[in-house]
Amino acid sequence: MWTAVRRQNGGPNRSAAALPWILTLLTAPSVFAVNPNLSLDQFLHTSWTQEEGTPLPPVNALAQTDDGYLWLGTGKGLIRFDGMRFTDWTPGEGPGLPSSNIGWLRPASGGGLWVATGAGLCRIYRGRVIRYPALDKLPCPVISSLLEERPGRRWLLNTCPGTYNLALLSADGSLRTFGPADGLPELPVRDMERDDGVTLTVSTAKAICRWAPGRKAECTTGASLDLSAVATAGDRQLVVADNTSGRILRFSDGQLIPGGSHIQDVAFTRALLVDRDGNAWAGTLGQGLLRVRGDRVDRYTRNEGLSNNLVNSIIEDHEGNIWMATARGIDRIRDPRVQLYSANNGLSGDLINTVYGGHDGAIWIGTAGGGLNRLAGETVTVYGRSAGLPNPAVISSFQDRSGNLWTATPDGLTVLRGERFSPVLTAAGERLHRVFNIAADPAGTVWLLDNKLGLFRVEAGIARPVSVADSITGDIVSLLADAHGKIWMGHQHGGITELCQGSTRQYGVKDGLGSGPVRTLLEDRHGNIWAGVGDGISRLRQSNWTTWTSAQGLPEGGVQGIVEDDDNGLWLLTEAGVLRLPVSSFDSPPKPLHFTLYGGAEGLRLGNSMTNPRLTRSRDGRIWVCTQDGVAAIDPTRIRNNEVAPPVVVEQVIADGRNYDPASGAEIAFRGHDLQIVYTGISLMAPERVRFRYRLENMESQWTDAGTRRNVAYMNLSPGHYRFHVIACNNDDLWNTAGAEFALRVDPYLYQTKGFALFCLLTLSFVVWWAHHLKMRRVVSRLQLIAGERVRFSRELHDSLLQGFSGVVFLLEAAARQFETAPVVAKQQLNRAVDQADHSLREVRELISSLRIQALENNTLPEALRTTIEPMVAGSGVEFQFELKGRVQKAPYHVEANLYLLVREAVRNALAHASARHIRLEVCYTPTDLRVTLQDDGTGFDPEAAMAKSGHWGFRGMHERARAIGARFHVDSAPGHGTTIEVAAGWKK
Repeated sequence: MWTAVRRQNGGPNRSAAALPWILTLLTAPSVFAVNPNLSLDQFLHTSWTQEEGTPLPPVNALAQTDDGYLWLGTGKGLIRFDGMRFTDWTPGEGPGLPSSNIGWLRPASGGGLWVATGAGLCRIYRGRVIRYPALDKLPCPVISSLLEERPGRRWLLNTCPGTYNLALLSADGSLRTFGPADGLPELPVRDMERDDGVTLTVSTAKAICRWAPGRKAECTTGASLDLSAVATAGDRQLVVADNTSGRILRFSDGQLIPGGSHIQDVAFTRALLVDRDGNAWAGTLGQGLLRVRGDRVDRYTRNEGLSNNLVNSIIEDHEGNIWMATARGIDRIRDPRVQLYSANNGLSGDLINTVYGGHDGAIWIGTAGGGLNRLAGETVTVYGRSAGLPNPAVISSFQDRSGNLWTATPDGLTVLRGERFSPVLTAAGERLHRVFNIAADPAGTVWLLDNKLGLFRVEAGIARPVSVADSITGDIVSLLADAHGKIWMGHQHGGITELCQGSTRQYGVKDGLGSGPVRTLLEDRHGNIWAGVGDGISRLRQSNWTTWTSAQGLPEGGVQGIVEDDDNGLWLLTEAGVLRLPVSSFDSPPKPLHFTLYGGAEGLRLGNSMTNPRLTRSRDGRIWVCTQDGVAAIDPTRIRNNEVAPPVVVEQVIADGRNYDPASGAEIAFRGHDLQIVYTGISLMAPERVRFRYRLENMESQWTDAGTRRNVAYMNLSPGHYRFHVIACNNDDLWNTAGAEFALRVDPYLYQTKGFALFCLLTLSFVVWWAHHLKMRRVVSRLQLIAGERVRFSRELHDSLLQGFSGVVFLLEAAARQFETAPVVAKQQLNRAVDQADHSLREVRELISSLRIQALENNTLPEALRTTIEPMVAGSGVEFQFELKGRVQKAPYHVEANLYLLVREAVRNALAHASARHIRLEVCYTPTDLRVTLQDDGTGFDPEAAMAKSGHWGFRGMHERARAIGARFHVDSAPGHGTTIEVAAGWKK
């Protein structure tokens, strides 16, 4: 957690003016640091300490690397900070830091960070710790300073008890050392800085020296000097701190030049910085922070909000913010963009109710209990009860065209003429106690709105009520007199009333006006009416209302104040802060709005009250707003945009619970469904306002606006190659369009591969083919059955009908020959022919009935055989025995039908030709087949002769039926030995 505390101190400086020459050190660059015209206590200060919920140990050193991260060196390790999150840094792989006790940090050229620990020096690069074995040859591991003179040429200051060495570390890792014998000073060197690329400037406690290898050092000395810190101030110029004189000195062209007056109470300077605007910043041992600019010295201590008076390190980041490392945490000082005036600047109170820009350029400030303040330049004049103000709490204020200031308090309305307030009474001599709105029409008539008594008009100094409907006066909270003399009144419960020459007109949501209370009204230079409503802002133009709400990007809570500037812009007071929008952005129909926000990041703590006005514009163009800490001024002409686009870093990629390193540059390959990405955009000026857009290429064609969210998750990505790309913008909408990106590949599971898809296609094709094959087999089987029946039927016709009717023909021919010669014999022949024909007809009927096996339609095969055979043997004197084995199961119809017909034919043959006395039928169901055995004790026959016998189809038909169903057909018979027929068919086929 972090807190931003805005503090100001308008009291005298504790230090005398010093160093009037400091401005000459640098040519002013085009990009400034913090605003040089503000005193140190007017900057926006933020601290991160243990007491404020941030787990920070004492910080020894600070550094910012090229990727934007702020690094904190502590006695307990290294911490990385992106402006929002502190992360205890450890290497992703490889060795760790030599020691957790970190003395100093330096950004490395080419990327990365130099880290000096109590156990030696190392470099962090791309998440790894790089050690230099050559440094182990030094007398001791303490490296007190490092200077990268140019790529691959690094000077190290190796400080040991009683001695020191300068070491030159080359790009190939080789090391060369230099000491006093090489022309360096005898006294231990404390620090070093660049000079001209060949010569180094080194400092001891008593001298500043210029030295190059092979030359003796040229030193500028002083017997009483005690130099403790040195900083670069420009081309071949340094600024050094002298503890003896309490001064900051300038070193230029080999000369150590004193300047400025003595800085009191400074015993030792630990850190020194010259920022890009020429300010010298000094961090002291127990005396806080100093800023020296021109003839002015500002001191910032714990009393003013510094986290600790012991300042160990000072740096300036890429965006111009000043950072301090202290014994309790870290502090940031930055340009607030908003100048705050409070009790420290002479105001009579910090809680401000009203602010009004006067005609003469002065600002009239109404406090919650300190009376009325007039701010002209830096001079504050306070008006209270002694000036005739009835109550020190101001609830509204207004200046008429004559310059009179109308001021309302809970104890009555007054007007300031000269230096005295005069009361404004009603015709009955009563005071108005709740005047929250004051306005004037083009004729100069002042209109008053009492929240309880209603609308008044001031005539000859008397407040006279204006008659309007009672339903209108009850909840009016805003008032406007436009250029045409119309009076506009906004209502707490929504809606606006227009009063014109005694008649009124109502506007509401049905007319396009926004909903909620109408807190403020404004007429712009073009005659349009603007209304701040509970859900946004509405505009009346050409008799049409248009409303913009949070749907177009405005903050929740509505608009409480509206001011127009000279640059065709509108300033809106909202709960989130003060917004600045170009009027041209208010298109019709409403479109998304883009605005600049001044809020909590600028130290504004806004209140919410019924007082008016709470937002105003002064004659010099500044925008003023009431806050809980004073009155804040925004100067649009002095606002300097943040011109540093935030570096974007993908910090973490987690795929199915496993961490991957996105900085490696290699394509991240994984197989799974869950992908989580953590990214950040590093802007240390206003990190909470960094916004992001991301896109997963090959999946998303458009950018996704993530707002301030710094993570994204994807589920169930299809196999393939992707590239994740994220970009970010800073608080001034400057986008880093390059952003950060990495490639990833989702490897398919087996069931997602093309081979598996081909296998499935082939398998499906085979299944379809096999199903078709089975269907065709069934069709063929049925066709074979039909064909078999036709063959059987033809045999039956041959054996029965054809032979029977052939006999009838023979008998009829015989009767015809004997009809005249032997009538009696011919008659006998005719009777025999009739009997033969009847017999043939019966056989034909039986043959036709066999085409449709009714016995199998509602019965199992054993039941059908039994119910068919028992009637056949009844009355024949043959003993029939039936036996069933196994569990009856349903077999395919063509199997059962062929077995039924085969058995029936065999039984018929046994009864007709075998003269059998006993017939036994056994039906046996096994797990694999259906077996039917038929035995008789008849005369028997020769199976081979029966198969070869022409003109008879019974035995051959049984054999063909068995073959049609793939059954095993076995006949055991011989003349005089009976017959056994066994048929075994796979019942599952």
